[in-house]
Amino acid sequence: PLPDPRLADGARVPALLLAAGAERALVLVDRVVGEQEVVVRPIEQGGPAVAHRYAGAAALADGLVLVVNAAAVLAGGAGRAGAGAALG
Repeated sequence: PLPDPRLADGARVPALLLAAGAERALVLVDRVVGEQEVVVRPIEQGGPAVAHRYAGAAALADGLVLVVNAAAVLAGGAGRAGAGAALG
């Protein structure tokens, strides 16, 4: 079972559920802005480290969003995914 993402005072904390195969993890985030369908394009620059950590990127009207590779995060290979996961 996954932990309940709440602060000690009971306040809810925004979180995303990552899933890859049978693996599951909660990733705590500062905020959830919204949900929308996007076209994710592969990242062609940055080499294997970038390709391993990110599934691709999507260009939005208000900035660029990097799409995290859930399998790499769950395997522990992506480090702190939240650092720089969205640029804008």
